[in-house]
Amino acid sequence: MKRILLIILINFAIMESDLLRSRYLTDSMIDNIEELDNYKKIARKIFGKYERAKFYQVVSYTYYIKFQGLVEELNSLDRHYYSLFSRYIEDINYNSLIEKELKTPGVQSEFVPILFEEKSNINIRLFKTQAKMFRNQYHDYLNYFNNKIELCNNKLIELQQEDKYAQNIGAKNYIKTYNDYRKFLLELETIDIDKEGILTVEINSNNLISEISWKINDFEYKREYQYSNKSEDIHKTFDFKDDKIILETNYKIDWEKDIFFNFIISNQISDLSLINYGNYSVTNYNDFLKPIKTTYYSISNNILGCIIKSFEEEHLSLISEIWYIGDYNKKIREFEISFDPNTNKNKWIENRYR
Repeated sequence: MKRILLIILINFAIMESDLLRSRYLTDSMIDNIEELDNYKKIARKIFGKYERAKFYQVVSYTYYIKFQGLVEELNSLDRHYYSLFSRYIEDINYNSLIEKELKTPGVQSEFVPILFEEKSNINIRLFKTQAKMFRNQYHDYLNYFNNKIELCNNKLIELQQEDKYAQNIGAKNYIKTYNDYRKFLLELETIDIDKEGILTVEINSNNLISEISWKINDFEYKREYQYSNKSEDIHKTFDFKDDKIILETNYKIDWEKDIFFNFIISNQISDLSLINYGNYSVTNYNDFLKPIKTTYYSISNNILGCIIKSFEEEHLSLISEIWYIGDYNKKIREFEISFDPNTNKNKWIENRYR
């Protein structure tokens, strides 16, 4: 919302009046509704009737501008939700679908400044009543605004669920689109699917996310989700850039089967208390789709250790592997290729460090 102070000053110039100016209305009151709501405390400290009347009137106008901002924002959101609901209901009557379940706000008054002079017989109660009226008008509409958005979100979820259950068991995956990640979290789908930066989410027949994709600076990114058997728990995610894997995250590490954890547990290396539920690993891939680094994390995101791999450029074969405890804090194991003249072949040489 544009700064109300600027709007107020522009209107002052148009009206050529000093009646909507008050040094007692601070920027923080204009920007923070909680501070504005404490205007009565400020008014008690203003002794002159002329200045107090001006203060009450500019408070009224500030509430009115905030109210207008809510009206404009809700009108925009109404169009957004109407478009979304139309995907699920033909010939939708938006007002009957939503408005009938809402308590409408009270009387919505236009702001008209009261003209007076410093020498006028000023009725402070009139200005005080005006400020209270516009304060109540703003808060009534704010409650209506919040209730309507909540109702629209709930109704959209309901329609989406009904649409899901209407599909047969063998239904194919379906797509949802969002303006950004925040809108995705709020379940606010987008209207303009051709807009740059759109987040596309693919939902499988179990109503679980199977893939998220987006585009940044002509690069196409994608994250695929793999779930544990017959579960909603995420097992792994795979991140791609232009269809090349760049990252793999494993949220369900089997300590007995994982070579790193198995080694440090059996050899009692590091603080074994950190090896607990919630450990996960992140593997980075190079441009040739080779895993070059696997980092192991605790549930609190502390680095437990890592495995670094090096590949020969020409044939892309593995030539060395180094294991560390912590973030490169301590080398515990190393493998490297060594040529054996007796067999005329390369073989792995292992070195361990304590």
